[in-house]
Amino acid sequence: MVYKKKGASKIVKLASAKIEQHVQYMEGQWQGQRMLEGIEKTTYKSLDGAITAKQALIDNFENVFGFSRSMEIPDNNYAFNLGMLDFLLKAKEDEK
Repeated sequence: MVYKKKGASKIVKLASAKIEQHVQYMEGQWQGQRMLEGIEKTTYKSLDGAITAKQALIDNFENVFGFSRSMEIPDNNYAFNLGMLDFLLKAKEDEK
């Protein structure tokens, strides 16, 4: 999506092509890493518990609001939680 910035002479592309480049997605990845370090002290109690909760939240975002990984301009909360879920899923895969 391309927007013309008010007062600017050139057109600026504001949206990134991939949600993985969104700053909130990256913040979610970082927070997922921090959370994993002390997962037993969280309300999730385990990696599986965190994955289940975050997957339910992402499913809710997608079913209720129509959000998706391919959104041109992602919602900040969706991007953050998706980043965290992706990190947790990768951590689970790396455990094997």
